[in-house]
Amino acid sequence: MGTLADGLTSFYAGFVVFSILGFMAKDVGLTMEEISISATGPGLVFVAYPEALMKLPMPHLWGVLFFFMLIAVGVDSQFANVETVSSGVADIFPKQLNSHRVLLTAFLCTIFFVLGIPLTTNGGIYIFQLIDWYAASLCITFAALSECIIISWIYGKQGISFSCLPNNS
Repeated sequence: MGTLADGLTSFYAGFVVFSILGFMAKDVGLTMEEISISATGPGLVFVAYPEALMKLPMPHLWGVLFFFMLIAVGVDSQFANVETVSSGVADIFPKQLNSHRVLLTAFLCTIFFVLGIPLTTNGGIYIFQLIDWYAASLCITFAALSECIIISWIYGKQGISFSCLPNNS
């Protein structure tokens, strides 16, 4: 059920985002590629999108739908993150934590809340940019490097060579 809700939320978000980008491109006379390159980051969500929504017919309806989409995507992402972390922690200590799953989830939500408080201050956008620019790309690089090491450790040099030959499938 959660996967279905996640997929439908992403589908809804895609319609909203690309319809607004298309409207912005038509309004300023640019192509979609030029708009998508020039409009990025949190300024796009909180400055450019509301401005584009105000030019649409029935702007209040579109504004409510757009910010509902933002809240839905945010909550949906948090469900996935909390469930992933709580499952990982519970798998490490199954005897102690599986019977206290609700308390573990409440504890993790509290920790994530406290870690998110600095993002709500006046300098929060700068902290967000630092996390976005450095931490996100570092995590992807670390995950890719880990996958390469794990696959080569499991297959070994001979296994990878054998799997890459064209006659073997």
